[in-house]
This record gives sequence, C-alpha cells and structure tokens, in this order.
Amino acid sequence: MKTKLLSLVFIAFTALQINAQCIISGSFIANSPNTNTYPIQGNANITVESDGSVSSVNFEAGFASVQGFKLAVYLSETQTIDTDPSSNPNPTTFIRVDQDGDLLDDLHNSAASGHDGHLMTGAKTFTQNLSGVNVNDYQYVILQCIQFHVPWGYAQLVNESPDCSTLSTNENIFSENISLFPNPASEQFEVRNELQTPVSINVYDVLGKKVQSVNNTQLKNQKVSLSNLNSGIYLVEIKSDTQRIVKKLIKK
Repeated sequence: MKTKLLSLVFIAFTALQINAQCIISGSFIANSPNTNTYPIQGNANITVESDGSVSSVNFEAGFASVQGFKLAVYLSETQTIDTDPSSNPNPTTFIRVDQDGDLLDDLHNSAASGHDGHLMTGAKTFTQNLSGVNVNDYQYVILQCIQFHVPWGYAQLVNESPDCSTLSTNENIFSENISLFPNPASEQFEVRNELQTPVSINVYDVLGKKVQSVNNTQLKNQKVSLSNLNSGIYLVEIKSDTQRIVKKLIKK
C-alpha cells in the first residue's frame, strides 16, 4: 500500500513539471463530534490545470490526524456532506477523490471497532476519478469516516492566484524560467531563476518530509546543499507568492 501511495505522489508531482498549473489551498479545521479524540491539522490543496480541471488533491507535509474506521477524502460544494446512501443515494454536491480509505493509513486495523489511535502524518496525494472536474464547482476538501458518515475535518479552499481556472502568460513564463541543475546531483544543486523573482525552495523526501529549505531568495543561481542527505529521489518545490512548480531531483 505504501508503494502504491508513493507512486501516486510521484505521478502527481512529475506532472507539475510539464503542465501550466496553479494551486488553491486551505487549512484543516476539525469538525468531528469529538475534536479532542479526532484532531486534525495541516493544509490541503488542489492542483489546477490550465483548462480549469483538477489534476490532484494533496495533503501537505504538515498534515496530521488519527486514523479512523475507513476514512475518505472528498471535494465538496458545502462544508458538511451526507455520505449515507440510504438518505442521499445520488449525491451531487461532492465527489470522493481517494481510491479507498486504507490509503490514509497503511497500519489501519480493519478489525477495530472504531479508530485505532494510530497517528497519520505527512504528505498524501489523491488523483482518483478527477478527469474533467472543474475546480470552481468545489470550495472544500473534506475528510470523513465512511462507515459511520462522521466528519473528521474540512479545509476551505482559497485561490492563490486571481483566476485559477485560466492561467496567465506570466505563470507560463515563471515555469519556463525556473530550472535546477545538475540532476543527478552530489553535494549540492542550483536553482536557476532567470527572472530573479523572489522564491522559496523546499526539498522533500519521498515520504513528504521537508529536509531542506531556502526562503525568499532572488538570486539568479541559488545553491542548495545536499551534503546531509542520503542518496535517493527528492522533490524540489519552488514557489513565489502566486506560482509553484515541483521538480524531481536525484541525489547520487
């Protein structure tokens, strides 16, 4: 299951290197019947293609909650949703975007009568059945227990660019003028920022843990050290106030 999840993460992040996109995001707010027992924190976001369709829903590296009995992830028009098919057999205000609840916790105990108390942390990416979905139809990412139709929490989505359904030429220019080299790299790599736009650089391992960062740099060639990292594959996020790209980096 963990291999399956990591594959989804790499597919989503690799796509960011190719297509013009923008991000809309929000912070999770707990709204379960018992928020002390079922806390939730961190950010969720959705990645939007240039035609306005959704390519992925992401829980960022700071996400944390406790495992519930079969949790699921939804995009919704409303802050709360009714997932009970007996009372809402043909829902139109939300769509489910994870493949199955076990994706949220590799250690889930399916025999447990409730939650098993296991802490869920780190980045998670969901891409199930999102082809042709328009971001303007949905304002919330919702995490909910599907056995008992109980909410865990929601994140209200806020646009990080003036119009997330139509990307501007400026955003394409940003993507085209940001590169990193060498790749593969040994002790360090450089982010080449031809526009010298202020950017932050974050390096994540394959489990979504941030392992290196540079904040608010305008250097044309910004060096980032890899000396304290093991050999392997990393994800490099480069973002300005309104734009974001992610590239795969291999450390030798």
